[in-house]
Amino acid sequence: MLPYRHYTRDRLRRTEERLAALVRPERAAVDTLEIAGPVDRIAAPEAEALDYAPVALGAELGPLFATYWLRVAATVPPHWAGARVDLVADTRSEATLWAGGRAVQGLNSGGAAGYGVSALCFVFVIFVNALELLVGAIQAYVFALLTSLYINDAVHLH
Repeated sequence: MLPYRHYTRDRLRRTEERLAALVRPERAAVDTLEIAGPVDRIAAPEAEALDYAPVALGAELGPLFATYWLRVAATVPPHWAGARVDLVADTRSEATLWAGGRAVQGLNSGGAAGYGVSALCFVFVIFVNALELLVGAIQAYVFALLTSLYINDAVHLH
């Protein structure tokens, strides 16, 4: 149990804010954010024909494993001309970015379930590495044992 958990979390939060400011020193809000769904999995042309409604950031979506389509419009400030511009979107789930009618980027921002899967994968990787080390140690032991028996038999011939 960490005695200063709150202090540690505050320090990590401040460090994250400082790093985010270095990575994306300037930010601009999107002009419009609209949503359609939930729908079944459909192709992009069908999604274009859906009825989109304005939505606020942080809106709860459901049911679980439902598919939603978002439409985002943004104005890039003139002084950003020629610089890299990123759209930061945290859907807390899987997402695909579509531009010009084609999928250009697959995203997975995790969320609670994603963190659980990541932790499970991490534990599995540690387990497999430990198993490999154990097998290597057993192989080294057997090699040393057989080598010593062979040398012993070679030195003490009957």
